[in-house]
Amino acid sequence: MNPNNNILYSVVVPVYNGASSLEELFFRTQAVFKKNAHLFEIIFVDDFSLDNSWDVIKKLKDNFPEIVNGIKLSKNFGQHGATMCGFFHSKGDFIITIDDDLDFSPESIDFLLEDYNKTGSDLIYGVPRKTKKISFRSFLTKLYIGFSKIEGTKKGRGSSFRLMSKKLIERIKGNANNFVLIDEICLWYTNNISFIEVENPEGKRKKSRYSLNSLFNLAGNQIIFSSTFPLKLMTYFGTFVAIVNFLIGIKFIYRKMIFNVPLGYTSVIVSILFSTGIILICLGIIGKYLGRVLRATNNVPAFCVEQKI
Repeated sequence: MNPNNNILYSVVVPVYNGASSLEELFFRTQAVFKKNAHLFEIIFVDDFSLDNSWDVIKKLKDNFPEIVNGIKLSKNFGQHGATMCGFFHSKGDFIITIDDDLDFSPESIDFLLEDYNKTGSDLIYGVPRKTKKISFRSFLTKLYIGFSKIEGTKKGRGSSFRLMSKKLIERIKGNANNFVLIDEICLWYTNNISFIEVENPEGKRKKSRYSLNSLFNLAGNQIIFSSTFPLKLMTYFGTFVAIVNFLIGIKFIYRKMIFNVPLGYTSVIVSILFSTGIILICLGIIGKYLGRVLRATNNVPAFCVEQKI
């Protein structure tokens, strides 16, 4: 236990336009820790919300100054950046992350605590129970998880509802100056990970914080940031195309030698256009990787604090 403040648990909540659910989230979380007689703090990180989320956070801070901490970012850095900011300001021996929209019940924190007592894992994920609900988003999620597992069986299985040890937090804080994908960074430092199923109630947010475009961008960034799969795909596909073109070339040479057939203008044009398209796609993928390298070299910050209470 931390001898300076005796706080055992720090609850980090990245906030974006979550004013309608913040008070309920706080009181339900407070009830969980009161029941277990655990000292805790809750850190709300306002990721440049467009509603009155910051006013609600200030109100909670005024009423519960010993428990609530509020941080306002200078612009929107995204959920992972806001969460990382909360890590830097946490004081507890364990950190719990939960979304602001009650997509995960605060009461499910008990399951995280119970699992830690059984397993002692560095990282425990609360994952929603599988449902039969089918949607385009769920299809994309399953597709992304499938691709993630190419790089490792534990990739793509996480969620934003987690319990993390202070030891793990200290390790991943060193990567805050680069593009932040918390779940991937965690896999760099530990395999001591548990997954438990929890109820996934209907959240307060009527519309997801991520548009389909944002989801595609996040998935693309995560694949490029944490894996070499696109580069491997380029290598394999490029080799395949080269072999096919070589065989086609052999065919035309054979026809020319045996049947004295003039080489076809159309086949040449199609081969050139197809090869050029493949080259441009490969250059685009390489450009993405170079962009990430440039961001890392320039030490682009994961977050910037404008105000703290």
